[in-house]
Amino acid sequence: MAALRLAVITDSHLCSPGTPYGRWHDRLLLPESWTLWDQAVNAVATSDADAVVLLGDVTNFAEPDMLARALRELARAGKPIVAVAGNHDVGPSGDALAQVVAGSPERVATVPGLTPCEIPGLPGFRFAGIPIGRAPEGGYAVAGPGVGEAAPDRPLIVLTHYPLIDIKADFISQNLKYPDLLAGAPAVAHDLQRRDRPVIVLHGHVHRQHATHRAKLLHLGMAPLIERPHAVTFLTLRDGPAGPSAHRETTPLRAAPDPADAREHWLLQDGRWVLSPTPPAQRVRP
Repeated sequence: MAALRLAVITDSHLCSPGTPYGRWHDRLLLPESWTLWDQAVNAVATSDADAVVLLGDVTNFAEPDMLARALRELARAGKPIVAVAGNHDVGPSGDALAQVVAGSPERVATVPGLTPCEIPGLPGFRFAGIPIGRAPEGGYAVAGPGVGEAAPDRPLIVLTHYPLIDIKADFISQNLKYPDLLAGAPAVAHDLQRRDRPVIVLHGHVHRQHATHRAKLLHLGMAPLIERPHAVTFLTLRDGPAGPSAHRETTPLRAAPDPADAREHWLLQDGRWVLSPTPPAQRVRP
């Protein structure tokens, strides 16, 4: 059985301590962003995660020196780093995160692209990342034609800052704000839904934990670091004879978790993802 445990950080919005507090759904702790980052690094370092995933908006202003510092500090946790950029990581010259990683002699992180690949040290799964760029008409767009074909015998993990499925209605129904959409995302999601093998999409951007699914595509939005619940999320993925599963544990760094969001377990059954109340290992056998 292939198994992989990921520590996921998204929407840290690192900036200088003199930056004023902001607000989205809740208060954005911008002047405390580096303190939160230190807490997240410690949580990752003391965990049993195989790797750490960054889902974008690592910084608030796409400053290369801050991106480099963030990656150096996170590398001290001793885990492989897999990262994609968010809109706040795109500067005047493009994807500042990818540029900092490419210019680092230590190669402290891997930035996967649209062609699925295996990350060294993380066997059993393929990764793809959704690169973004500024769209001519304003906003942001997928910077490429779409995700390439993956190995047919392995689940595909797609890392993206923006949601690929339009979940705006869910947020509006809860009187929550919803940020801008990613041009080209619906086409990517449609293609992924047609794959024979399961696809697990991990995203940030919306500053709320969320989950939805379309047939074999599981679409998980991760909790932010910069605002409540100020969390690192641990995601355990397994793929065995009974099929793949995904177990999510949201770990707030400053507050108690909402019991409804703290843990959830997904199974692929009859070609569709379903939410299971209890992980299989905890079930009592008859």
